Amino acid sequence: MEQEAQKQELQREEKRPLGVVFLGSMNLFVFGILFLLVSLSAYFNITPEDLTAVTDTLKQQNIETTITLAQFKAASIIQSAVSVFFIISGWGLLSKKDRIRKITVYFSFGWTAVIFLVFILHPSYIDYLFLQVVYPGILILYLTHKNVIRYFSNSSKRPAAKQ
Repeated sequence: MEQEAQKQELQREEKRPLGVVFLGSMNLFVFGILFLLVSLSAYFNITPEDLTAVTDTLKQQNIETTITLAQFKAASIIQSAVSVFFIISGWGLLSKKDRIRKITVYFSFGWTAVIFLVFILHPSYIDYLFLQVVYPGILILYLTHKNVIRYFSNSSKRPAAKQ
């Protein structure tokens, strides 16, 4: 009877929460692999004419800014690095790695801080920045929920098998 209860408890612990699957998959496939491919493609294929078109599009949306080719390429490199982080984060969340969960939460706080800094420097960007803060907020709230923390912490605290 006790073994059956332990077996059911282990099965309950092993059941991956739907939110972990969703957020881990989003991090791995969308923000990781897909965005890495897009940023690398942009880095290697952007032309000065394309950059002029981007600047014109931004001006139509009342964002007065000019971007040089060097700035755009630097932004593409930064986006590629962030995408690599998301690949690691997604893999770690799907693989039940508590350390990766914690790093993802810290990264999300940093991401949110950068968004607020940009807002302070450019208040007119609020419409564009709002959506940028929603996803890290969801990551922070979900990955710090007590049941999710328990799910990840159980990965290293398995009961020893009785002999």
